[in-house]
Formats: sequence, C-alpha cells, structure tokens
Amino acid sequence: MSETQGTALNRVEFVPHVSAPLAVASGSGQATNPKRKMLDQRQDPHDIIIKDVKEGTGTKVVENGSYITIYMKAVVQATQEIFAECAPSGPGWIFEVGSGVFLNGLDKGVLGMKVSGRRVLVIPPKFAYGAEGNGKVPANATVVVDVILVKIE
Repeated sequence: MSETQGTALNRVEFVPHVSAPLAVASGSGQATNPKRKMLDQRQDPHDIIIKDVKEGTGTKVVENGSYITIYMKAVVQATQEIFAECAPSGPGWIFEVGSGVFLNGLDKGVLGMKVSGRRVLVIPPKFAYGAEGNGKVPANATVVVDVILVKIE
C-alpha cells in the first residue's frame, strides 16, 4: 500500500526563491536539523541547502531506493531560468531515489521527506551538472529545485 496526497497540490504555485533558515545536506546525503543549522552557518559552501516549506504527513519517509512521485520546478539560481518542470496539473514524475536519473542533489535532498511535504533545495554544481553544464544549465551553475512529494511506493 502506498501513501498518496490529496488534490490540494493542484493549486500550488512553485516559489524557487530561498530566504529562510535552511538545513544542510553534505555529500553523505544526511540532512541536518534545520533548528541547529542556518544558511549562514554552513560549514561548506558546496553543501546542498534544504528548506522545508511544509512538513509532510504519514509514517513513511523517503529513503535511498524508494520509488517516489514528485512535482517539481528546477531553475538556474543566477538567472531564475526554468530548465525542468513537472507541474501539479500533470501526473507527476516517478523515479527511484538514489538512481541519479536527474540530479544527485535531488536524490540527497528528498531523503527523509514525507508525503505532501514540500522542500526547496539549493544544489551546488558538484551535486548538479558540474563543470560541464547541461542544456539550459551553464557550467558550474547552482540550481534551485522546489519539490513536492506526492507519493512513496
């Protein structure tokens, strides 16, 4: 049995701007407690920044290997140009966490989320497209991903 979320997401506007206290995820994929770690207290400026906009509900949490369905919007931080989007008006995007099919930073940033949760992830180049870039994402660009967890399989 899977956990699903109601229809409230059909009215959500994505907001990829970040201006509040954030948790930090390092290369280990472990997010810190947002009450203990603020944006200006990051140990490494190359860590993933995680802001829980809305905490999810339910008992299941996202782990490596979980199959999840999300809505998301990804932008280049410097230009705010959208380079990927899966809006609430559609079916959502299903993928296996930890598979690296999109961004390593997304895999790390969704760990621990619950259904109906919403996070904004600020993903540095080393967890995004790095020195190569990709399409609309220039080399060494930081990206911002606004993600809503719809379902955990």
